[in-house]
Amino acid sequence: MMNSDEYVPLQEVYQRRDESGEIDPDGSWIYHFSMRTKEGHFRRLEGLLSPRELPRLGRVWTIHFIQSRTREEALETDAVTGLMGRHSFYKKALIAAAQDKKRMH
Repeated sequence: MMNSDEYVPLQEVYQRRDESGEIDPDGSWIYHFSMRTKEGHFRRLEGLLSPRELPRLGRVWTIHFIQSRTREEALETDAVTGLMGRHSFYKKALIAAAQDKKRMH
């Protein structure tokens, strides 16, 4: 499923991220990787990865996947309201601020 060149044990990734301060207080972080589809193509994915303690199983990892393309599209337009998403808003705000700055000088 995963490109073997990208494989790193999750515990190792977790320790590196914990040391660098990239992990949220709840222990979660965004994990990026490529996954092979049944057709043999690779898709870039993101997942929210979290360690959990379960009474009967002990420590397990949970991951909630999302295709990077889907996430990027969601940042452009809010699916519920149809309004521009956060990413689009910031792009347009920066353009407007630059135009205002030019007009003032």
